[in-house]
Amino acid sequence: EAGFFNNRITLEASYFNKKTIDGIIPSVAIAPSTGYAATSVNSAVMRNTGIEILLNVSPIKSRDFSWDLTVNYTRIRNKVLSIYKDTKQLGNGFTNIIVGQPYGVIFGTRYARNAAGKILTDDAGLPLADDTQGIIGNINPDWLGGINSNFRYKQFNFSFFFDVKKGGDIQNNVDGYGYFYGTPKVTEDRGPRVFDGINATTGQPNTVSTNGQAYYQRLNVILESVIQDASYIKLRNISIGYTVKPVWLVKTPFKSANFSVTGHNLWIHAPHFTGGDPEVSSFGSSNGAQGIYSFSTPTSKSVDFSIKFTL
Repeated sequence: EAGFFNNRITLEASYFNKKTIDGIIPSVAIAPSTGYAATSVNSAVMRNTGIEILLNVSPIKSRDFSWDLTVNYTRIRNKVLSIYKDTKQLGNGFTNIIVGQPYGVIFGTRYARNAAGKILTDDAGLPLADDTQGIIGNINPDWLGGINSNFRYKQFNFSFFFDVKKGGDIQNNVDGYGYFYGTPKVTEDRGPRVFDGINATTGQPNTVSTNGQAYYQRLNVILESVIQDASYIKLRNISIGYTVKPVWLVKTPFKSANFSVTGHNLWIHAPHFTGGDPEVSSFGSSNGAQGIYSFSTPTSKSVDFSIKFTL
């Protein structure tokens, strides 16, 4: 912690390196002779490292006008060190726990690729699915941040807060189901196209044209096709208010009065996500099903009008 210029600038920064032991692992198979098929054990080990920074600045501070600015930044990295005895991977059909990987990787059907990483196509010009499943995403963001700014001019105040998330993947099941039926907006173009890939038979660039319907129905069976970047910038809230001068309240029973209008979730910019809101988790905050967008209602917009009196 540090403060400068009579605390017109303050900084709080922290670094942590935390090792969590005895994490609960459910549904571990045990001998049927015990009378049960599975049990829970305390055996998982995970490491988290990260930095957190909070900066407060008051660029302007006078009798009639002031400006306060707060910026925060968080970057966290984690890794699963062990699960249970020789177990290297556990999953429930959604996110998976894999030794040596971050907690919360997405595991499933991926594109078939050559040694150079180019997607392979069949002789019909359609992308192929790999014979084995693998890691296709990571729900953990690269970093999180926020900017909160507050202005005051005499009796008026104005503030806004932007929330930022950079990176982190999300599984857009709405598009996944929609590819088969041709309902996502991207499927409006159903004309012929040549998919950018390598023919698995010839090893040469694909030149076979296919129609949009066949192409999107093929994507329906490749989970990697619906893994999207969940980065966003949100105008989390914006507020404007007016505080009545105390002298105007002298002949009233009130010591103070304030009127304000506040809007929440009024704007979002998520350039790589085709759903309504990449912050929504369709299955709540449960450990096994984060990072999934599946027919969920986006975060609602709201406007509040407030009148406050203090006796």
